[in-house]
Amino acid sequence: MDGKQFVYEEVSYRIIGCLYDVNNQLGSGLKEQVYQKAVSLKLAEDRFHFKEQVYIPIMYNGLRVGYRYLDFLVDEKIILELKSGSSFSRQHMNQTNEYLKLTRLQLAILANFSSNGVKVKRLVNLP
Repeated sequence: MDGKQFVYEEVSYRIIGCLYDVNNQLGSGLKEQVYQKAVSLKLAEDRFHFKEQVYIPIMYNGLRVGYRYLDFLVDEKIILELKSGSSFSRQHMNQTNEYLKLTRLQLAILANFSSNGVKVKRLVNLP
């Protein structure tokens, strides 16, 4: 990569467009579960291939020692994590980066539905 291209640029812009559409219609102040349901409906409407609440086992020496759940896995390659609150926290960033490492995927989109609209961060897991 020459620094001028984004990982999965076109798909990620389409996903972000879905997030803005949901925010424009619902506004602020709702619970995360409400935004998750609306984003699910919008992703389906826009014909994305996605899964919700994707189980990710954490393995050590062939044994499961823990697990996590991704909010969404889009096109089998992009993690989409949703939050609701005033701002991104370090914990949200760390959690999403952990998901990237566990899945060995390249891109996660972290979206926070706040009183100032939806804020989006792209997190990249470089090989």
